[in-house]
Amino acid sequence: MPNLKNLKDRLKKIPELRSERKLSASFGVYTIKIAQSKEKIAKAYRDMEYIDRVFPEAECKKKILPVIKESVKKAKKIYQLIEADPQTVKKISTENSVIKINDYAKSASTKCHDIWNLEITNTVSKWEKLAAVIQGLGAKGGHEFKKAVEGLKNRQIPKNDDEVTQVKNGQKELQKGIANLALEGPFGKFLEATVAGGASPKDLLRPEIKDKLDEFNLWDSFKIRLGQ
Repeated sequence: MPNLKNLKDRLKKIPELRSERKLSASFGVYTIKIAQSKEKIAKAYRDMEYIDRVFPEAECKKKILPVIKESVKKAKKIYQLIEADPQTVKKISTENSVIKINDYAKSASTKCHDIWNLEITNTVSKWEKLAAVIQGLGAKGGHEFKKAVEGLKNRQIPKNDDEVTQVKNGQKELQKGIANLALEGPFGKFLEATVAGGASPKDLLRPEIKDKLDEFNLWDSFKIRLGQ
């Protein structure tokens, strides 16, 4: 005959076992989701570092690091709460926190790509205008210069140190390229001096230079800085 007492004890434990399985399942789901967010955050952090090395003036860390810190802070808080009370995994607030962590991860990634695309677009826009001017002036090597600009335009966020170096070297080569084109006339020499950082604001008053800046719509491509 079956042991009725044992059967009764086992029946009493069924709701408890079901509850444990639910807790375990919820914890497993959250662990996976947080791990996925962690990977996104780690990539965003690497992207941020590489962007900062190529375009330090973009202040990438200032814009993205606070988002990354918030996601890490919230993840630590969830683990602390669950460790203190496993029943926390059943709360809506926990689910909302996990969703928020993923939102932070996506936000950091989006910010990285937005900053990179903006910096590349601005940089390429400046060089594209110069490339058009160079071709318009009929300078030898203008076609190669334009190809170099196109190469920079297609660059994605660097994935390693070598790619960072390639992008930075690409910009340096464009600067050297201006000098190597041996541009003729006052305007050509002005372009060379500008890229080399040695142009004088007085040159802007010269009609032959001012007219060319108007003709090629280049005024916004230059910045005036005080000497060191």
